[in-house]
Amino acid sequence: MTIEPIKYDKRFTIEYDDLSDYLRSKDPALLKEDLLQLTCENYIIDVGYYRDCFIIFIIKDINWNKPCWKKVINNENQLITEIEMACEKVISWNY
Repeated sequence: MTIEPIKYDKRFTIEYDDLSDYLRSKDPALLKEDLLQLTCENYIIDVGYYRDCFIIFIIKDINWNKPCWKKVINNENQLITEIEMACEKVISWNY
């Protein structure tokens, strides 16, 4: 089974994407805090794995101490949908 790459709005820059490797392989050894980072204007969407859940952060103006939005995801099947929702939030705040 071939997994299609995750597609992001062209307004986002992919800073790094190890999430796609994990989603293709499902190898738990690939799970780590720094899985995916997208940037758009002055926003960062950061996705990581922390012990037993994924967390998505939206950061504005590089202020990591006060995320604009945070979502804890316990169900891996919801991860892509939640990343898409985070992207939609950033676009709605920027444009």
